[in-house]
Amino acid sequence: MADKKSGLASISEGRSDVHRIDPRLLHVKPSWNGRDFSDPDNIAHVEELALSIAEIGVKDPLTVVWEKDKAWLVDGECRLRASLLAIERGAPLKTVPVRSEERGANDADLLFSQIIRNKKQPFKQMELARICKRLCDMGWQQQDIARKSGVTPARISQLLDLLTMPEPIKQMVTNGQVSASMAAKVVAEHNPQKAIEIIQDA
Repeated sequence: MADKKSGLASISEGRSDVHRIDPRLLHVKPSWNGRDFSDPDNIAHVEELALSIAEIGVKDPLTVVWEKDKAWLVDGECRLRASLLAIERGAPLKTVPVRSEERGANDADLLFSQIIRNKKQPFKQMELARICKRLCDMGWQQQDIARKSGVTPARISQLLDLLTMPEPIKQMVTNGQVSASMAAKVVAEHNPQKAIEIIQDA
């Protein structure tokens, strides 16, 4: 006769889906993550995570999909980068907790899931804009993105408009030198060169 389950196992349905895997065996698709890892804030965030992981390890599981005999990261690149940085600096980190993404999710679903999952370290405006653009390129309508993310279609339209701004202004928005809303207002009221001059002077 089989032993009775105890603790959480006694009320859990199905098996545990969290695995322990060497972070060096995880793969990241180029430009998959909407986050800009050249942004000083994101660099600092990874640094802080690395310090924490060196002390207590990774507590929140990373999410992967299994494709072509490899584990590809879907969510948790900051944690992965921080784990690898901690190992590089000598931390005795052997494995990280990893959860497998549910089967049947396509690339657009997986990309959109970044928006939902990254609440602790929210995406910046330009990062969100790039994700929305990629979703549109994958066939999603602006209304679909708005409905699933809980914002208005006008908000998605505003985000996409950020990508049409002159490159110097986009860089200033990314660097936090000007807010996205202010940049959009100036661009709407002036020609591109004048808008750049006004924002740089400000």
